[in-house]
Amino acid sequence: MQHYSDQLAYYRDLTPEERRTVDAHLAECAECQALLAQYERQDVALRAIREIRPRRVWRPTIQGVGRRALARLGDGLALAGLGALIWLFALQVQVVAQGGGQFAPAALEPGITLPPTRLAPPSPWLPALPWLAGSLLAVGLLFVFTRKSFLPTAVGVVVAALLLTSFVPPFSLLPNPAGLYWRVAGGYYYDPRLPFKNNFLIAGDPVNTLRPYLDQLIGLKGLTPLDPNSALERYEIVRVGLHPVHNNVTLVNVRFVYANGTSRVYPVPLLVPVVNVMGLWQAGWLDDGLQRLRSVHLDFPNQPFAREGDPITLGNVERLDLHPQANRLDEANPGHWLWESVRVERLVAAPDSTGFLVAIELDTARRQLWFVPFSGESPQAIGAPGDVREYGFSPDARFIVYTRFDPEAASVNPMRPFAIAVAAREENSRSAARSELEGYYTDNLVTGLTTEQLPGLTSEGVWFVSEGALWRAPYGNGAPERLLERVSAAIAPRPTPDGARVVVGCGGALCLFEVQNGQALNRREILFGVGEAQLAWSPDGAQLAVIDRDPNNLRGVQLRVLALDGAETLNVEIAPRDVTDPPQWTPDGQAIFVQTFPQEGRRIIAVDVPAARVLDLSQPRWDAYFTLLPDGRSLLLNNGRGDFWRVEVNFNR
Repeated sequence: MQHYSDQLAYYRDLTPEERRTVDAHLAECAECQALLAQYERQDVALRAIREIRPRRVWRPTIQGVGRRALARLGDGLALAGLGALIWLFALQVQVVAQGGGQFAPAALEPGITLPPTRLAPPSPWLPALPWLAGSLLAVGLLFVFTRKSFLPTAVGVVVAALLLTSFVPPFSLLPNPAGLYWRVAGGYYYDPRLPFKNNFLIAGDPVNTLRPYLDQLIGLKGLTPLDPNSALERYEIVRVGLHPVHNNVTLVNVRFVYANGTSRVYPVPLLVPVVNVMGLWQAGWLDDGLQRLRSVHLDFPNQPFAREGDPITLGNVERLDLHPQANRLDEANPGHWLWESVRVERLVAAPDSTGFLVAIELDTARRQLWFVPFSGESPQAIGAPGDVREYGFSPDARFIVYTRFDPEAASVNPMRPFAIAVAAREENSRSAARSELEGYYTDNLVTGLTTEQLPGLTSEGVWFVSEGALWRAPYGNGAPERLLERVSAAIAPRPTPDGARVVVGCGGALCLFEVQNGQALNRREILFGVGEAQLAWSPDGAQLAVIDRDPNNLRGVQLRVLALDGAETLNVEIAPRDVTDPPQWTPDGQAIFVQTFPQEGRRIIAVDVPAARVLDLSQPRWDAYFTLLPDGRSLLLNNGRGDFWRVEVNFNR
């Protein structure tokens, strides 16, 4: 018998004709009746199950398109990040191929000298690629997760906005937290060769501001940042940033490449921005650090430039191989490059030729005195920063002596605000615990003085005028001796090198005394009508050099040389006006060197004493401070822009 098991499975859906056929079969077949009953029980059980409806999700068509677009953008950014990593790897391989990394970083430390084969890495992108790759990967992956949730999308948008406003012009012109942080913390810089810059801090273009002035230096020689022996061949701007202390000063790090193949990097400052909103959006700088190098170098009447065959000329120039920190001392104040900083430094060589002193102006009325060894050791600070005025060494170089403005003394008597401080070099050098840049400790020898001039220094001690009397005090412990009463305090006393005689001011004149048994005797007036004067004895104590300057600049500055009997053996004009540093004698007493500052310039004046000839040894674009070194045959130079130089002095007699 034929069974209808398939028809029974969908019994309710049979046509009337099919149902009549199946019903006829069911009337005779018990087996099919049982199967139909089973199907009916299954239907009842299925109808008893609770209906489950799918959750409704609202997905507008436009949102689906936006989500897919963000996800695809994330894919692209992530792939770009991976591409940046591959690029970084390729550059690292190139670095190894060029010698295992033996090249200069993208932004050299200022003052470093390198041969031409070690000028720069393969690409300025090398230090930036890790940051770029990380940023692209981070934002890209956040956008990729848009397929799952909108939370990563929101985070990615915020991160992308912060990165764009912090590093990518023109978006970075908007206020951004990174700019605010750097404005407070300092130290912001960027590579102008890359498309990343925070315009919120530096809205202008320092590179375009400085480039025309750099172009004018091509082919020229001079002192820092130029080279006196090799002309500037080209330059490269490698970094721009804000000074770490003076946030209103923009520093443009320039690699100067010279014709001999060497190069050095210096931070050239830009100052006085026309646009400056509380240190933000800086642009339009009025002053630049190259302006002194653009001045015309002209001689003054009666002080001609030295020429070949003259009694005194300059010879070879060499850059001193000092500690890198010494060459960077000037960076403390970028104002050293400008016209306003004419006489902020002074060089003084140690008598034992071990080093020299230099005072670096950190800020207005705040200078730090340094001792810089010629040996290449690190420079050492002398005392704490303060208003340091003049400084020098004891004849044996064991002690450093300087004058400074003493605020406590000024509060007691504003007319007597100066102090003399002494530092013992031997005691400080014996201290094994002293760190590399820890300074010499100093003590006030005396305070409440009326003059900032350096006191007289001999082997017996320090000679100074206080309370109308002449005193001599030992460098170390010991009570000062009162040598003479009724002495003018306007001019610091000057004893002869052996201490047998001393010149002091006495009522508008210079008076010479003999010193015997702790007393000044046998007064002799040797020069009358002296205003502001700088004095120096010849090494043999037989001649006194006097720089006589009218404080109102109504006449030229005179150099006068006096014999012991007061006879004037020389009287020449060494500058048309303005202040000078003290005169410096050569060891043989045949020449005198004077640093002058006429009309905001810096001049190296040499006077041939026997011939009574005045020569200007300064050179174009040197703009140098100088001191005569103890050998008497070379000068130490610096121009406030870093580096120290030694130049030979030729005597053609």
